[in-house]
Amino acid sequence: MTKLLEIPGGVGRGGPPASQLSRFPAERKLSGPTPTRPSPQRHWSISDQETQRRASTHRISPASTIAATRTDITRIQALLLCSGIKAAELARRAHTVRDHPAPFLTRAAETAQANDPSNADIAKHTALVPTVARKEEHVLAARILASDLEASSQALVKAMDAFRTQRVRAMHQRCEALRIELGDRLTPRTHACADDADAFTREVTSGATLAVKAVADRVDAMGRARRRRMRWLRRFGWMMLEWCVLGVMWWVWLVVVILFLY
Repeated sequence: MTKLLEIPGGVGRGGPPASQLSRFPAERKLSGPTPTRPSPQRHWSISDQETQRRASTHRISPASTIAATRTDITRIQALLLCSGIKAAELARRAHTVRDHPAPFLTRAAETAQANDPSNADIAKHTALVPTVARKEEHVLAARILASDLEASSQALVKAMDAFRTQRVRAMHQRCEALRIELGDRLTPRTHACADDADAFTREVTSGATLAVKAVADRVDAMGRARRRRMRWLRRFGWMMLEWCVLGVMWWVWLVVVILFLY
């Protein structure tokens, strides 16, 4: 029965039963002033589509007579009962609670808790997720996201105020101290260092050049004197070596002569 009630449209497989009401024309002219009718595009009953289809098929003239029978009344009662049952089923489903929360509701709760876990409003709304009815799921999701957005906006405003009142002021103070340090202390020191470097360069290029040349000449003279002394020492050494070799040779000759004589 529930499966049949879920099918929109007419009753049964072939639509509503054939009757005089099913052949009722879509429009007819009445004498005298007529009250305003609802738009023919809106379906006020579950059998409107079938009625319009049958009326357009048969093309009954406006002058034909219409008579309601007990069968038509019973059919209308059945249609009303069917509509009531469907409405009750829809209401029951709307007030039921899911076994598992809807994915969009779960994502909204997880996002809000991840952004601000300590927010009381978000915690109060997320606690209702397991027990919320289906018809209130989108409302609860909207409340959770609205609370999250409001908390994020408040946090942003607080951060902006803190940055404007504390961080920016501290940065201005540091920039001012740096400007004073550069303008009053480092700039005169830089100028003094530049003047000292220029004076040292002039002294090196003009006065120290002669001193450097004199030092170089003195070093060369000392090197020549040392080489001169070393030359005399080398000569004396070679002479002593020659006399030693000559003495050894005469000694050996003397020994040989003595051996031959005796």
